[in-house]
Amino acid sequence: MASIASDIKEVEVMNDSDLKDGENTVLRSRVSNSYFCAVYLKSSMVEGVLSHDGRIVCPWHGACFNVQTGDIEDAPGLDSLWSFAATVKDGKIVVKASEKEVQSKIGRIVAKPRSPKEPTKETVVIVGGGSGGIHTTESLRMNGYEGSIVMISEENYAPIDRTKLSKGLVDDVEKVQWRKPEELKKDFGSVTKVNTSAQTVTTSAGSNIKYDHLVLAPGAKPKKIPIDGSELEGVLTLRTISDTKSITSA
Repeated sequence: MASIASDIKEVEVMNDSDLKDGENTVLRSRVSNSYFCAVYLKSSMVEGVLSHDGRIVCPWHGACFNVQTGDIEDAPGLDSLWSFAATVKDGKIVVKASEKEVQSKIGRIVAKPRSPKEPTKETVVIVGGGSGGIHTTESLRMNGYEGSIVMISEENYAPIDRTKLSKGLVDDVEKVQWRKPEELKKDFGSVTKVNTSAQTVTTSAGSNIKYDHLVLAPGAKPKKIPIDGSELEGVLTLRTISDTKSITSA
């Protein structure tokens, strides 16, 4: 992966003999006798599962990455790993990396929104502002789609990493948003009607949005256990920022 920073450093991290093929430690992996270094959310991946082909599974939520390229290969994660070159010199594994990249949480250049000056070729409407919606948005941009993308969500903030809500009951949306609101074209509200003949969706605000391609990614809502007492005050589910606030204030 190409570096975006100029503060490149070479650091000896361990002895070559300490890492066997198929093993990985906090940052270092050995796959087919080649060495790779990767960082995920500034955390240890030592408890993750590393396959022979370089696929590592995060021990927290099952997100999968390729340690050789840093690319994410399976949800619920969105951002790739920073993957750094590693070589063996005089029996030592030496990692060449940028300090800024090591400290960054995003392992690739973020897909940019379409410039308003560019002519709109066609429009993709995404119903849902969750994991499916943001993955669709970034995949379209990274694969060369230059048309308009409109995301419609009843949550009044940009897509969030829901897995973080349960870790510390985070109620500050800026700490869990995958992307800043200004990086997305988003309508808040719910979709009340889809007209496949006219290729339009109608929102709860009464607006009609024309689409060329429609992606339905509404996600799901937590289901309470159907037992006596499940509707009592203080029995709560967790999915949104408002749910977190309800729990912390209970």
